[in-house]
Amino acid sequence: MKSHRTKPLASSRFRGDPGQAVRPLASLLVGALALFMLSACAGLHPGTAATVGDESIPTSEVDDVTRISCDLGGSAPQPRSAVMRDIVNALVTTRVDTQYAESVGGTYDKNQLQQRVQQLEDSLTKLSDTDRDTYVQVVSDFLRSQLMLADVGAKSLQKKGTAKPAVDESVNEGSKLSAAWAKKNIDVEIDPRYNPGTSGKAGGGDGSISRPVSPYAKSASGTAKPDFVTALPAELRCG
Repeated sequence: MKSHRTKPLASSRFRGDPGQAVRPLASLLVGALALFMLSACAGLHPGTAATVGDESIPTSEVDDVTRISCDLGGSAPQPRSAVMRDIVNALVTTRVDTQYAESVGGTYDKNQLQQRVQQLEDSLTKLSDTDRDTYVQVVSDFLRSQLMLADVGAKSLQKKGTAKPAVDESVNEGSKLSAAWAKKNIDVEIDPRYNPGTSGKAGGGDGSISRPVSPYAKSASGTAKPDFVTALPAELRCG
């Protein structure tokens, strides 16, 4: 069974100060670990969740971040499999946007990034040093990509006549430029176990590539009902 090559995903973007992205990302990265789906991966190396151009996202990274996020809690209960796909999407998006911004010379304020990262680190005292470093690195990479998109987007809008574009406008502009660049310059490939679709999002497929093999997986492959989620064993849900 071949891994699924997709167009780069168009993800939802935060609005406002890029530094405030810590909270939405922390909410997004609320743990997941196992997806009960048949999968075989011919195009990707074993242990690879996705590739973005020449850059690989290890399955171990997805597993580690989902486990840590689930330990942190802080959101309504969800099937672990559904949240795991959200995490894959976040990791892919971060890499796509970073590669684009770096290719066009995007910059960011290192002091601003460090301040936001320090705030996050201070809130993660319950984690081990290793888990905290892993989680902080993921959020830091995301924030860095958004700051660079804001820089690139602002310069683009200024060329179009907007003297002082707002941060959300700049990020949206940068996101559009990133998506257009990615379609022409980069391939995104996602392991079938995450059920990718033509949109490029994990969880966006119709299930024909990797079919659910349990009642849990069948429900989790779509939008699960609250009563289903609460009835799941603790190891199959997060929150």
